[in-house]
Amino acid sequence: PQKPTISLEGSNPVCLGNSATLVSSISDNISWNTGSTSQRLAVTASGGYTITSNSIYGCQNTSNSYAVSVINSPLPAKPTVTAAGVTTFCEGGEVELQAQVEGQARWSNGANVATIKVNTTGNFTVRALDAAGCYSPESDAVTVKVNSLPSKPQIALNGNRIFCEGEKLDLTSNYASGNIWSNGST
Repeated sequence: PQKPTISLEGSNPVCLGNSATLVSSISDNISWNTGSTSQRLAVTASGGYTITSNSIYGCQNTSNSYAVSVINSPLPAKPTVTAAGVTTFCEGGEVELQAQVEGQARWSNGANVATIKVNTTGNFTVRALDAAGCYSPESDAVTVKVNSLPSKPQIALNGNRIFCEGEKLDLTSNYASGNIWSNGST
């Protein structure tokens, strides 16, 4: 018979509150080293698992062993995230997000450090990874919003560009409000 292979649905190690199922590549005439004959085997204990396929002629072929670790210690605590600044800002800005974690930080953006600098819009979460390979529950999300910069203002000149002392030239922006002129006027 064909040699079966084993795949995993779930996590390895199997941490407290998580589950894992081993799945055989073959569904008929099989037996696990636990005695089960189902194609799917829920993992409840640490150890090496194999599956044997049996032909109608009595021949057998056994898979390679698949090691699974079941950990019953508590998961790391749910991390908290603190923003070192405002989380809504204009393009070109950034905010630092700091995770308070037990173990290593694993951010939703792929970063693996406790503190990240964010300059893009999105929801950011972090999980703690302990030495046993177990993850904490996900932190509450911190939402960062990066606003686009307004388009460059256009300035119109009202009057003659060449003028004498005591005369004036009016400058007008195409924006009715929010202008800050180079001389500090608003």
